Amino acid sequence: MSNKVYPISQGNLNNLEFVSKSYSDKEVYYASNKSIQDNEWDTIEKYLTNSPYIKSIHLSGISINKYGLEKIGVIIRMNNRIKSLNLEWNFLNELVDEFEDFADAVAQSNVSYLSLNNNKLNSSHKKAII
Repeated sequence: MSNKVYPISQGNLNNLEFVSKSYSDKEVYYASNKSIQDNEWDTIEKYLTNSPYIKSIHLSGISINKYGLEKIGVIIRMNNRIKSLNLEWNFLNELVDEFEDFADAVAQSNVSYLSLNNNKLNSSHKKAII
């Protein structure tokens, strides 16, 4: 089974519906290296929450903000097929209260692999996720 990478960018957010419905036999990753705006998070939430095919999400180096971390929490709570979540290089150390809510979402989800490398997390972040 090969993985298909679909970068999230301004030009292809509208393709998320097609991608989320078209790859039932593949593990689909969403990747980016740009900041995602709040209105874009709404679109991402819409399709990733309802997709029965998405198993892994890769959102590395996109400077996730408070709203984005909240949306990721909603997605992984609602979509129980998501097993892998990579949020490396996102400055999550700057989000304290939101991170506790995110940690709760992880605990309530089916995510079995979570990568938070290179986020400069402090002891309170790590305590929340354990």
